[in-house]
Amino acid sequence: MFTDVYSGNFEAMAAVDQFDSVRAQIGINHDGFSWILEPGQTFTSPEAVLVFSDEGLGRMSRTFHDLWRQHLISGRWKNKTRPVLVNNWEATYFDFDDKKLLQIADAARDMGIEMLVMDDGWFGRRNKDDSSLGDWKATITG
Repeated sequence: MFTDVYSGNFEAMAAVDQFDSVRAQIGINHDGFSWILEPGQTFTSPEAVLVFSDEGLGRMSRTFHDLWRQHLISGRWKNKTRPVLVNNWEATYFDFDDKKLLQIADAARDMGIEMLVMDDGWFGRRNKDDSSLGDWKATITG
């Protein structure tokens, strides 16, 4: 299992050659990415992490999560239990309003969920996968 320590647009691939050797590659997605370096400047790419286990997927998953917990998570949450959250996306996709979100929040509260993530669609006329991402403007009211 491998991933970038990066939340941006990345590309990962694995290929098997004619000798059954596997080659894995991960990094910033080259599509739409450019970076101009002036003389003397440097660029540091995001780190990648890889874990392996010959004891199955469960052991690999535990190793991966231990790596993050012990070496990559910093700040106040490193050694604390993190809040349980619910994300509205799978429940509502593009079809939600205040009433639906409040119903989700009320049900979440009743189940002991501590945080609600209002995902995708809150920022404008997002009603399909190829519109409204990044074209919103924040407004402050009241």
